Amino acid sequence: MSVTTPIKLFFALLLLACGTLAHAGPIKTDIVLLVDESGSMGNGRDSLIHANLAAHINSFSDALASQGVEARFALIGFGLAGNLFRQLSDFGSAETFSSAANQLSSGGNTEPAYDAMAFALDSLNRYFVTQPLAYATDAIKNFILFTDEGDNSREFDKSAIATTLAENSALLNAVVPSDSSTTSGFVELALETGGRVFDLNELETTSAQQAQSFLAQLGLAKAEETFDFCRQHSIHAACSGVGPPSVSESGTGALAMLFLTWLWFRRFIRG
Repeated sequence: MSVTTPIKLFFALLLLACGTLAHAGPIKTDIVLLVDESGSMGNGRDSLIHANLAAHINSFSDALASQGVEARFALIGFGLAGNLFRQLSDFGSAETFSSAANQLSSGGNTEPAYDAMAFALDSLNRYFVTQPLAYATDAIKNFILFTDEGDNSREFDKSAIATTLAENSALLNAVVPSDSSTTSGFVELALETGGRVFDLNELETTSAQQAQSFLAQLGLAKAEETFDFCRQHSIHAACSGVGPPSVSESGTGALAMLFLTWLWFRRFIRG
């Protein structure tokens, strides 16, 4: 037997044991979907966005779960006339979100998206008539913005909300029309926070299959971004949920094999 054989086996089992321990549990995330309720979202096919979010959120949830991300969902509506910000649901399951999304409406001429993000982070306290969103301390904050027009917030500009998002370690995705010239600020903000940008037009469809595919791709991207965040912020409470890991049965077996292989390797070297 070549001397390299036990060496290779030793390090192979070392990687197996470490890999098993590193993925001992799912990464948790609290996802806030911020949805435009201004009048433009009720014009023609735009109203399909609300309907597709309500009907097909499970495609998003299932994609996250398939990647080992345990998600809760909350819904904030913004831009509705007479009620700029509406907390339609606190964090809960995809089914709870779906019921809340059926309450989305449209009618108004402002889109205060930056203020809505601040509202979701409890930075606009006077607007709350209900309790602030109940974020879990061991979950990563993820925001997903759905809007078809640019921002006209009263209090927060792009720079201010970027700072607030960073202070809360919150990631942002922007789902905006690819053919819009007014939403570039959201695109820049999402990219700056480590998020991605998606075309809102793809969700404006009567095809259930297309809507499901779009939300599934969004979920897979969100899962990847969440893991990327943990790679860069390993001390975050949500990332430490993956470690310090509990030693699973498979991890225990790998460590036992590693120990026996080490004994064999040491004996082999000593002749």
